[in-house]
Amino acid sequence: MKTAGSAAMATLKPKAAIDPKEKLNKPAQVGDPF
Repeated sequence: MKTAGSAAMATLKPKAAIDPKEKLNKPAQVGDPF
C-alpha cells in the first residue's frame, strides 16, 4: 500500500487490489487513486 487511498481501496475492494485486471476492466471508482 503506497497511499491511504490504496489502503482504502484494499479495504473496500480487496479483489480489485489483488487482481490488476479487475481495475482495468472497470471504470475508475469514486476516490480511486489509480
